[in-house]
Amino acid sequence: MGIYTAEGLVKHAERALALDTAYMWGGIMRKITPAYISQLRKVYGTKAGTGYTGKRYEQLEKLAGSGYFGCDCVGLIKSYYWSGRPDGGTGSPKYGAAGFPDVNAGMMFGSAKIKGSIDTLPERPGVILYCGSSPHVGVYVGNGDVIECTLSARGDGVVRTRLGDFGWEYWFECPYISYPKAASAKPEKTFSAGDTVYIKASARCYSGTGVAIPSRFKGRSRKYTISKLGNGRALLKELFSWVDITDLSEATSAKPEKTFSAGDTVYIKASARCYSGTGVAIPSRFKGRSRKYTISKLGDGRALLKELFSWVDIADLSEAT
Repeated sequence: MGIYTAEGLVKHAERALALDTAYMWGGIMRKITPAYISQLRKVYGTKAGTGYTGKRYEQLEKLAGSGYFGCDCVGLIKSYYWSGRPDGGTGSPKYGAAGFPDVNAGMMFGSAKIKGSIDTLPERPGVILYCGSSPHVGVYVGNGDVIECTLSARGDGVVRTRLGDFGWEYWFECPYISYPKAASAKPEKTFSAGDTVYIKASARCYSGTGVAIPSRFKGRSRKYTISKLGNGRALLKELFSWVDITDLSEATSAKPEKTFSAGDTVYIKASARCYSGTGVAIPSRFKGRSRKYTISKLGDGRALLKELFSWVDIADLSEAT
């Protein structure tokens, strides 16, 4: 890892933020030119969604030669450890250097040894944020701020966003840079085939599928046996489905989850995404510790909040203090 550090990654992201950038599938902070567009178009093809066909392709062609840099979400991070400089830079001159592989977002997350659910995010600038259900990464820069490269309602290119603006599911330490030691950052639990586990209440989707895990399968009411392990996930015998390791807890040592009752006062976690069973996003202003809600009713792993008259999953609530 050498010269590449968490502090340097944050500086690199801040520098990228100050440049003119556009989201470019496969981009690694190199200037957008006709040759670079052609190069990536050959690699990623012209299928819809790649950005190398239709209107988006025309937009990139117009930016060619204008000083804009092209990048994608994981390219923002890879371009740091390919920069050859401790505080980062553009152009990725060290592309392909030994020990610094060309990986996608999911592969980077899978290779990380230190990671956790977004509810356990440490206040450590330089850790990476990850969404597995819609593969995407960003750099946490502290105080609730994120620098990410996106093509979405949040912007086009490298942008600064707030933690609650997107449905981040996990955090992890990039395995190719160095981080200062911190007591709060512990290696995840190591499981073996045959272990008995619970699926955490905070788990959202089966590994790599985007298919939601039903509430009835989560928590301490059901135990599962690991039949196989691989790539940061476990195949559960009883469900015959893969679940991310970070979404599992050891059945023999797991502590009871918080039990809520009608009348309890709660917060909606910053990581909450949608109202229960609706697919409708919960606005950021309703999340976090700035607003308290009263539970008026409970059922099927969710709670009806009096002030919003809306159902929210129990896993998305925390006790108000």
